[in-house]
Amino acid sequence: MSGAKRPQGTAAAITRTHRRARLRRSAAHRSQHRQAAGAGAAEGRQPVECPPCSAAHDADVVSVTGGYYPNYDEDEPAQMRMLSVMLAAAMFACTLCTGPSLSRAETVDVKYRGEVDLKSFDCKDIIRSSFIRRVCHDTKYMYMIVKLNETYYHYCDIESTTVDAFEAADSMGRFFNASIKGHFDCRTGHVPNY
Repeated sequence: MSGAKRPQGTAAAITRTHRRARLRRSAAHRSQHRQAAGAGAAEGRQPVECPPCSAAHDADVVSVTGGYYPNYDEDEPAQMRMLSVMLAAAMFACTLCTGPSLSRAETVDVKYRGEVDLKSFDCKDIIRSSFIRRVCHDTKYMYMIVKLNETYYHYCDIESTTVDAFEAADSMGRFFNASIKGHFDCRTGHVPNY
C-alpha cells in the first residue's frame, strides 16, 4: 500500500485477521492468481499490487503468498467490512448487557413477609433521606414496600395520595414516623399475593 495509512489498535487487528483469512482461500483461487500473474508477465505487463498482502506480484511471489482476489477492493471495501464487523460486535455487546436484566425480574426480601417480585411496583430510589433508601408502591393492591437503611418493610392498604405525599414531603423521615409507621400494619390489613 503506497502511502496509505494503516489502521491502528482494534481496527488494525480486524483488518489483519480479515486479510489473513483472504490469503488462506482455496487452491482454485491461488491457481487463478498464478495464471493471471503469469499471463501478465508473458505479455510484458508490470506486476500489480495485491491488496490483501500489500505486495507487488509476479508468478514467483504469487506461489509464495497463497492467493489473491483480483477484485478485492471493488467487491468488499475494507472500510465497509470493518464497519460491519464493529457494528456486529456492538450489537452483540448490547445484547449481553441488556439481555439478562430484561428477562429476570427484581425480587427483594421483605421483613416479616419473605421475597416479593417488584415487577408490578413503581419503585423510586431515595437519596435525600438519611434512612429511607427506596420506596416501591403497587397502586392496584394499595401495597407499599420501603427500604429503611438496608431492610425492606411492607405497608398495606395505603392510598396513592399518602404515598405521593410521602415522596413529596420536605422531610420524608418525619412524614414516615408521623403518618405511615404504625398506621398501615399488614398484620391487620390486606396482604396481596404476588
